[in-house]
Formats: sequence, C-alpha cells, structure tokens
Amino acid sequence: MNRTHTAAVLAGLLLTATACSSEPSYDQTADQCIAAVKARPKDTPARPRPKVCERLTEEDYNTIVVGRVMEDLGWTGEDGRLDPNKLISPSP
Repeated sequence: MNRTHTAAVLAGLLLTATACSSEPSYDQTADQCIAAVKARPKDTPARPRPKVCERLTEEDYNTIVVGRVMEDLGWTGEDGRLDPNKLISPSP
C-alpha cells in the first residue's frame, strides 16, 4: 500500500506542476513564431530571431523562415504546401 500511496502522490504532483506551468507548449511556441515571422516586413532579415522563436530548434526556425519565403514567392498552393507547378512557372 505504501507504493500505491507514493505513486499517487507523485502523479498528483506531476499533474499539478503541468497544470500550473505558464510556459506555452512547443507547438504553441511554434505557432506564435510563425505568426511573428509572418508579421515581419518582407525585407526583414531572418536574424535575429523574434523573441517568441528563441525556444525553437535551429531546424524548426529555419523551416518557418523558408516557408515564409516560399509563400512570398508564390510557390505554395492554397493548402500551404509547395506547389511544383508554381515553382517552375514564371512569377507574376
């Protein structure tokens, strides 16, 4: 019964710590970073990162920046994915 009690206390502490955490999840941070990168003027360099993007890995941040560039160049379809036909056709 002692192990059960200890496990229950640890589970309760873990749930409390998780519920009280004010830091957004990694996915929420990524969504906030995407919004911040899209809100920047087009001529703004990728560095320095917006403050909200600092938690992201280098690879994830670079993916967001490249996605923005592809959108700006008109290379994405309505679903936001790279459209190969738009890539090879002349830009408007």
